[in-house]
Amino acid sequence: MKMTEEKQAPRRDFLKTAGAGIAGLAVGAAAGYFGKPAPPLPRPPAHARALDRYGGIVKVGQEGESAELDPHISSVYVSWWVETHMFEGLVKYDYFFNVVPLLAEWWETPNPKTYIFYLHKGVKFHNGREMTSADVKYSFERIMDPNTGSPTKQFFEPIGSIDTPDDYTVRLNLKTASAPLMAKLAEQWGIRAAIVPKEAVDKIKTEPVGTGPFKLKEWVKGDHITLERFDDYWDPGLPYPDQLQFYFQPDPEAMWMMLKTNTVDFIDAVPFQHAKEADTKDTRLIVSSMLGFHWVWMNGKSDTPFKDRRVRQAVAQSIDRGEICDLALFGFGAPIDSPLLAGTPWSVPVPAYKYDPEGAKALLADAGYKDGFDDTIVAAPTPEERKIAEVVADQLRRVGIRLKVETPELSTYLDEVFTKKTYHIADCGWTPPPEPDIILAAFYETDAWLNLGGFSDPEVDSLIKQGREELDQAKRKKIYQRILEKALPEATQVYVERLNRPMGIWRHLHEYEPRADLGKMFTEVWTEKR
Repeated sequence: MKMTEEKQAPRRDFLKTAGAGIAGLAVGAAAGYFGKPAPPLPRPPAHARALDRYGGIVKVGQEGESAELDPHISSVYVSWWVETHMFEGLVKYDYFFNVVPLLAEWWETPNPKTYIFYLHKGVKFHNGREMTSADVKYSFERIMDPNTGSPTKQFFEPIGSIDTPDDYTVRLNLKTASAPLMAKLAEQWGIRAAIVPKEAVDKIKTEPVGTGPFKLKEWVKGDHITLERFDDYWDPGLPYPDQLQFYFQPDPEAMWMMLKTNTVDFIDAVPFQHAKEADTKDTRLIVSSMLGFHWVWMNGKSDTPFKDRRVRQAVAQSIDRGEICDLALFGFGAPIDSPLLAGTPWSVPVPAYKYDPEGAKALLADAGYKDGFDDTIVAAPTPEERKIAEVVADQLRRVGIRLKVETPELSTYLDEVFTKKTYHIADCGWTPPPEPDIILAAFYETDAWLNLGGFSDPEVDSLIKQGREELDQAKRKKIYQRILEKALPEATQVYVERLNRPMGIWRHLHEYEPRADLGKMFTEVWTEKR
């Protein structure tokens, strides 16, 4: 096995388009969790309030169909894009990853184990009922209930009790300090901790009811979801569009044609080979540097060659990240060795696998697979993940590992990979917020939701707990460096590249702002009258 300590590159132009201030501001958000109360943040006047920018339909193309629309259990971006327009949490991330108020008008932390949130008054659910502190308490307890199956549950474990002194005040009493709590409350516009009405949860997967600026109008299975303006939205100036329509199209080329013909106004992933064609008099190309990345995971608990640490290390040494960026992403990416990305406040030196196919062959022979073996690698049906899987399969073929590539429909992929763990090796992608506990706990805490390879180490579990409760950033970084030093050599997850994502949008849409966390929000996008 060849591993060296690699110091990650300096910041350079990490976030060119979206979230340009992340390196400093994410630290500021973390430091601001405790201390003086956060005052209400005044909303700057929006352009559309004084101009004729209301109305119209915004049509969005996305790579797959939502499996369901319950924000407490959703774990895939195509659901989040729809849900962020219908649901809201107490707080959210702004475009620079500061934690700012949303349904909470402001909050205070009189000590590290007490959070007090003061709610906006007059907020209504889509069913017409006013939201109160009781709804916050119910929603959080639903997330904390193991029967709900929420991937957010682990981040609520520090909460010992929830008090509601009055209809507009919520107090969280923590058992231990929790550095990532506010980050988790803020993730994806707060929808991972969205406030929902108890009376609607029995049907919430298909008949969602939230407090957001849009409500569900129709869901045509296999084709599209239509949202319409919620006229009683608590911010009376929003939203601008009358409707949002989300069209499902897993075929990248078909999605590209939908943009070219204006069947949709926006697509999140222009096929890389068509990126230059997207910049025309009618459409424009947006290239956004992302917090997202891809990795190859191997199931260390399966009764297959991947159960052997040497085989997993051989795979890691067979992957040429630079070639993947060139062949699969057409240069729209940068190699990585860690999920704590360069340019973020939490980047640390890590042990890195170097491309060494001869060393990989030796490891395979030592493990008893001198002649290699056959298996299947699975990828999500996105433009980049299919191609990454094909390039990885070709690279592994050179050392004797022969992989068939499969890209099932998105819901099947999610079920087979994340729930049933049918496959033994897969290419995956994720765009997390810049909070290290959220990232490392997901990958390396025993039985965590993204710990697909079966990694388990009592010392790592203990370190994750320490990092979660430690409020000093320098000490937290040392903890996370130790976690990676322990976990990366096991090679259950092999990190490949960070993506720069090309998006396409028609020029008659204005004020769309890309985000580094893959979030999509069209509430303040307006359509030019034509």
